[in-house]
Amino acid sequence: MASLMHILTFLAIIGSICSTPISSKVSPGLQKKFRQGPTSKVLVTFATGTRAVLDFVSQNEYPDRDTLLFSLATALDLNSAQSQSSVRSYLSTTNFTFDPLWVTDQLWIKDATLELVETLAAFPEVVDISDDEDTFFRKPSSPSDNLCVGRPGPLAEWGVAKVRAEEAVVLLKSVLPNLPTIRIATIDTGVRYTHEALRDNYLGDWGWFDPSQGTPMPNDGNGHGTHTTGTIAGSLGIGVYPDAKWMACKGCATNFCSMYDLIKCGQWVLCPTLADGTRRDCSKAPHLVSNSWGIDYIQGTDWFDNVIEAWHVGHVLPVFSIGNSGPNCATAGYPGSLDVIGVGSTTTADAISSFSSVGPSIHSVMKPDISAPGSAVVSASHTADNAYRTLSGTSMACPHVAGVSAIILAFNETLSYEEVKGTLFTGAATNLMTSGRVCDGVIDSVFPNHVFGHGRVDALASLESLINRK
Repeated sequence: MASLMHILTFLAIIGSICSTPISSKVSPGLQKKFRQGPTSKVLVTFATGTRAVLDFVSQNEYPDRDTLLFSLATALDLNSAQSQSSVRSYLSTTNFTFDPLWVTDQLWIKDATLELVETLAAFPEVVDISDDEDTFFRKPSSPSDNLCVGRPGPLAEWGVAKVRAEEAVVLLKSVLPNLPTIRIATIDTGVRYTHEALRDNYLGDWGWFDPSQGTPMPNDGNGHGTHTTGTIAGSLGIGVYPDAKWMACKGCATNFCSMYDLIKCGQWVLCPTLADGTRRDCSKAPHLVSNSWGIDYIQGTDWFDNVIEAWHVGHVLPVFSIGNSGPNCATAGYPGSLDVIGVGSTTTADAISSFSSVGPSIHSVMKPDISAPGSAVVSASHTADNAYRTLSGTSMACPHVAGVSAIILAFNETLSYEEVKGTLFTGAATNLMTSGRVCDGVIDSVFPNHVFGHGRVDALASLESLINRK
């Protein structure tokens, strides 16, 4: 097992830092921002990065996941403290508000001036300074939105029934009476934690973080996050796996998300803190994180890559919506296009939803990985404790797969990312309403394909395949 001394020794011998010309360090977007106003929120990126730390931690053995997560968070934290020491020391002599991001080896600065940026660009360890963009993220899509108060339930909603979640949970409890507690996290607009379908399985003290406002308890002024969390773990028939404990990070304060908020949430997922940002406890990290957000891929986009790589090292399963830019081929969004479980959307008739983004991804891999119910999905609303709403989007499909993944992990929480993904693929339904669409030479009736991925998720079939393999 790697000790703290080993980590410190490793960090002390990280390779030398190369200098980059100042003129190439400030992104074009940030330069444009300064032409529009005197200040901007910025992200400063350092040459050391996190790759060497992630490789070092992943190559060592640990007695359990909690120790792994503690070692990972500690190593990344020490790495950023070392690589950013000169810049942090300088900033501490100014009145600028800044926040180190150890998960990406970056530093966020609020209301930076052009003069400050030019000063920081002169530090040889700084390789990039960019705008903390908060306007180009697409709003989570909701083609249909019907609000109602009260439901005839607790009958399972059509998506929960379609993926055979209730049958899978019955089977799970019959073969494993003493279930482990599976923690699921959402990075979204927050959650109305007093909702009747969500209030009983909120994790509690370590289950909420709001990077921008620091609010003490879960809240949601938009409703998107309440809806997605309800589909994963809500009771009264709206959730796939109500036995899970839910956690939430407010990565999208309104209709948009800033890079800082999302990266900060990604960091919190690896080692949660209390709502006020103090007293972190890596043992409270979720087993999986559901992300119903994303952007249309732009060449060179990689700002969330390091977060996902850190999640993989920390054994946190990443699930992402693939985007709502369909039906054309090659519309798979970022970060769902990366090495994550990217989810497309299906209808009640098991056809692909018209809005669901389609592969191949910009990285030339099969996307989506799998599909799930996403058209006209009923789940919890943020407007009242007994309110429900109908929304559509791959945002609604993603939590179905997250919920099924939670069931799989409840059977065996030590399963790796590849093992969970393989179990989802093995159980996926392929008797779907295909249209003969061809993307990258693959027709949608041959699985896997770039329209449905490996098929539509099926909790019961996946769990049965896992039990039979044991």
